[in-house]
Amino acid sequence: MAINQDLWHSACEKEFRHWPCPNCRAGIVGLVKGSIHSMETLDSKRSHDHEAWEPEWIDERFSAFLKCQSCGEVVVASGRRSVEAFEDYDQHTGEPESFHAEIYTIKNIYPSPPIFTIHKAFPEKIANELKGAFSNFWPDHSACANSIRRTIEAVMVERGMKTVTDNGKPIFLDSQITEYEKTSSDIAVLLRGIKWHGNYGSHVTDAPLSKTDLLEGFEVLEQALEQIYIKDGERIRKIAEKMTKGKGKPN
Repeated sequence: MAINQDLWHSACEKEFRHWPCPNCRAGIVGLVKGSIHSMETLDSKRSHDHEAWEPEWIDERFSAFLKCQSCGEVVVASGRRSVEAFEDYDQHTGEPESFHAEIYTIKNIYPSPPIFTIHKAFPEKIANELKGAFSNFWPDHSACANSIRRTIEAVMVERGMKTVTDNGKPIFLDSQITEYEKTSSDIAVLLRGIKWHGNYGSHVTDAPLSKTDLLEGFEVLEQALEQIYIKDGERIRKIAEKMTKGKGKPN
């Protein structure tokens, strides 16, 4: 399923986005009325004395509470509040007009909403790595990319790929994927792409991955995990149903 890029953009104007609940995953979290609190930074306060000061110079830190409309789970968000100038046209006169809007840029959310569904079929280790990746998505792109890569490492171990040779030498992720490719070539293509994505995001600092880049990585990761665990789960269920139908008698 394609990930809605707009939903995960950091900046929110006037209203916060409605993210999926990190607890029940069936509901959405919405802003608790009156829960936004902000304070202006010291440098921002000092800038008011400048003769060229404009509202766009305002820089504040904020915190806010969100609550799930279904299960009641509470989520806290924090980040930067700024003011931006916009140009538009009066709907009645057609004359140009300018206005200012408050922009809330999310830097952290706890607990973090799931960027895609963590299915019950996912092993616990992989589910935990995904939660870490979702949490790192907001404050640290490099850490997020590394968490995505660690998820693939966990998948390879769970799928039975060796981590060391008979001589005790480590087997690296790329070699594990190559071995996995012998039986699941289509999925291996996805895993290798995610591996390079994670490598780049973890180590390249002069041109880091953007949120859009990370969301594309999550989209490929979701597809890979669903092919491995959801479709495989369906196959196993069908085998079990066949066993039940034949009362254990082999075909």
